[in-house]
Amino acid sequence: MNKKTLGVFIERLIFNHVVPTTNDKIWEYIIQVLRETNLLASCYYRLKAENKIEELPFFALKHMKSAVTYSERQAKQVQFECKIIDEILSSVGITPLFLKGAGYTLRKSRNSLGRVYSDIDVLVDKSEIDAAEQSLSDNGWRSKPVSIYDDKYYREWSHEIPPMLNLQRGTIIDLHHNIVLPISGKNPPLKILTNDPCETEESGRVLSVVSAIIHSSVHLVINEDVSKGYRDLLDISTLIEDNESTAFWEELYSKSTTLGFIAEVYVCLILCQKIAKTEVPGCILEKFALEVGTPFNNWFINNVYYLAIQPHSELIQTFKHKLAVFIVMILGHFKKMPLKVLIPHTIHKLYIASVERLLGKYHFDKSKK
Repeated sequence: MNKKTLGVFIERLIFNHVVPTTNDKIWEYIIQVLRETNLLASCYYRLKAENKIEELPFFALKHMKSAVTYSERQAKQVQFECKIIDEILSSVGITPLFLKGAGYTLRKSRNSLGRVYSDIDVLVDKSEIDAAEQSLSDNGWRSKPVSIYDDKYYREWSHEIPPMLNLQRGTIIDLHHNIVLPISGKNPPLKILTNDPCETEESGRVLSVVSAIIHSSVHLVINEDVSKGYRDLLDISTLIEDNESTAFWEELYSKSTTLGFIAEVYVCLILCQKIAKTEVPGCILEKFALEVGTPFNNWFINNVYYLAIQPHSELIQTFKHKLAVFIVMILGHFKKMPLKVLIPHTIHKLYIASVERLLGKYHFDKSKK
């Protein structure tokens, strides 16, 4: 099977609801890639909304329905956990904001349908981070074991503390105080991002739609790991499709500019146009382009980012895809850290990886000795 053809089938299926007419063997590959990217259930819901379910082969539909059952169970668990987290933090005067997947589920937006979760992302003010961590620790969550170096990385350089694991239910919380690493040099006025939160029917508050799009864009672009790029772009394009209006577009441009994330949002708008066929008003795109739309940037988005966010599957990826992923990974590290921090950090991580490969994974874990 030609990898490029398979990639086109999957891109059109996920973003444009085009069900390929092909043989069962190719459909096996399609199902495998959708499973690897955690988009199997999401794809089902999108096809169902477009009345395209009948076009699916029976065995493909069976796999999708199985994934839907799993995702629905996870969504219920997330709602349950968010209610508990909200109650715990509210009891000490902290009002959390739920981000990304948990936020979409509480909002009940279309992009939450079929979602698979690895953790729950929670945002609190930096001044509240210690109290939030202590309160969660008092109620069954514990920071996952990390090295002394990694603990310092999280607490001094990162925008979050080490992940917290619930000892009874296995739930993982990523407790944030920012949406980018402070060490990166970016210092967005978070109150602008969080000053208009949405109250949900469930317990908890979430970012406004515009703020959620900006956060998702930042998460995709200022990151060395773009293995979930299709999911992030699906989130962004779906939120745009379901909420666009003249006021929406003006707010997106205005807030992106004020927060200093106009370049990141521009990247995602171009990719949404290219992949999801999102209709971005020309006047709005021109405003973004006047700031960051250089010929090189446009080429880089269309020829590097586009390849890098394709499904990270051996059934799809060619040498060009892997090269693009490597370039974006290097660029992501440069965006997250200044050179004076990045170089020693990289040397340290390479040293740790080399020793663990030679002497074993738990060589540096004193608790195992």
